[in-house]
Amino acid sequence: MLKFLFLGIFFYLLYFLQMSFLPFLNVFQFNFVVLLVLFINIFEDPKSNTGLYCAFFVGILSDIFSPYFFGLTTLILFSTAILIKFILWKYVRIP
Repeated sequence: MLKFLFLGIFFYLLYFLQMSFLPFLNVFQFNFVVLLVLFINIFEDPKSNTGLYCAFFVGILSDIFSPYFFGLTTLILFSTAILIKFILWKYVRIP
């Protein structure tokens, strides 16, 4: 539980820093937080659910501050995280 609280605060602060101090990157729609969520999902154990929780939280956070439909970013990030987990669990074997 403490790990998820720490990750939530970390992602919130990272999202705040990105939107506040790096506005020139927002023009190109480059998102460090989404990239970090994808890296977490790729490099963690495929049976762990931490990456799914991170994808859901970052999706909700992005939807709150975006002008698009609410839930669109959450759906995209969460389905991408599930797809990454499925591919790593089914097809990648690390000895």
